[in-house]
Parts: sequence; C-alpha cells; structure tokens
Amino acid sequence: MAKVTLTWADNSPANNELATDILHGFVHNATRNANISIAPDTARVTEAKEIIFPLGWTSADEIHVYTAFRRLDGLDSSDTVHLAFNDN
Repeated sequence: MAKVTLTWADNSPANNELATDILHGFVHNATRNANISIAPDTARVTEAKEIIFPLGWTSADEIHVYTAFRRLDGLDSSDTVHLAFNDN
C-alpha cells in the first residue's frame, strides 16, 4: 500500500493562524492521470496527516500533493503548498 505522511509545525497563534484551522487539499497522480481528495478532518495543531493512496498507485508514480489550511468558518485560508514525489 502506497502512502505519504505530511508533517508541519503548528505555528498558531502567529499572524492569522489558528490551532483549529483544517487541512484541505488533493493529490494528483500524473502517471495515472487520477486525483483523490484529502479528507478535511485534520486540525493544524495535529501536525501530521497520513494519506493512503488507492490500490494500484505505487512509489514509482509521479505524485503531486496540494494543501492549504482553512478556517472552520471558511472565511480565511493559507496559501497553497505544492509537494511533488517520485522515487524514480
């Protein structure tokens, strides 16, 4: 089973960040031209999110992860971060 674990530092309450901001995003598999959503169930204070890829995705695939944190009320969000993975 292919997966990736994202980690970050909880930088709240700096600037406009809140510990309760929720991680949002999606994963694009360029090799297979397929996408999955990241379940919006992880708060900034958690500092980690494991994403399990669908069956058939491998570490050799070209994977792009796009994430941002969004306020619970939806009125503010962070900049989007892009991460690329490929074991080739």
